[in-house]
Amino acid sequence: MQALDGVVPLVETELKRLDRERGAAASRQVVQDFRRALKGLRNRLPQYELPAVASGEAEMRDAAEAGIAPSGAEVDAGDGTGESHDEAPPARDRTLDLFPPGPLFATKISPPEIALAPGRERRVLGVGVDESGRRVLGEVDMVWSTASPVLSIAGLGRRPAVLASADARPGSRYTLVAEGRQGERTARGEAAVVVIEAEEPGAGLGFGIPEPELVDDAGATWRSRFDGRRWQVNASHDDYVALHADAKARLRYLLALLAKEIALRTHGVPGSEAALESLVEILAHAERNLRGG
Repeated sequence: MQALDGVVPLVETELKRLDRERGAAASRQVVQDFRRALKGLRNRLPQYELPAVASGEAEMRDAAEAGIAPSGAEVDAGDGTGESHDEAPPARDRTLDLFPPGPLFATKISPPEIALAPGRERRVLGVGVDESGRRVLGEVDMVWSTASPVLSIAGLGRRPAVLASADARPGSRYTLVAEGRQGERTARGEAAVVVIEAEEPGAGLGFGIPEPELVDDAGATWRSRFDGRRWQVNASHDDYVALHADAKARLRYLLALLAKEIALRTHGVPGSEAALESLVEILAHAERNLRGG
């Protein structure tokens, strides 16, 4: 019995760990389904004002498009088709994993070509890489500049926003420069900025589908809100608590919340927030009934 008493805490700890892993996997799947459900919304329904997307997954997608590997990983340049390949890399490349990334060698900007409509903006990403194309370790300061009179840069660091003035002429091309600095080393990178017609797809780049940030605010009545550029969902609200165990019900609930936020940003007038909250409340009530809760 004494030996068994010593095993019980270990088993309980392992079971809790497995529960956490299953919960994390389920959350990742919900986010993937959430993004897939709203794919193409910006182009198909351009009349809606989407929120600005912060870093995170969007930053990783931008880096992948530019061929920038995470720190310690190699770049898979591919053939430009966006498809992966099964061939093993040469042995010389595989040995790079045995060593940390080298010093700053180049600066890459993602995307390498930026489409901007007059009066619009888009966030860009600057990353310092070593000679093999891997992201360097440590902090790399980015200094951004452009000689164009119709472009301006808002913000500092790796992800500033590039803005085109209202009088920018469609069809014009300009150059955006990022100089990476790490100690005594500097490396310059460039990206092309193309001014497009306002109605062209992509005029709203820089805005998109945010990932929900769960916040525990027990006793509060709010279901979701925007805090700066973060979309927050109250994970302690009764509706979320009742639905979160069912991945499909939780997905539909999150979709309803984001639809409410987008509608408010686009058509918000006095009284509209209460009406949209009532709509979400009714949908959440229906979801509870459908799942027997």
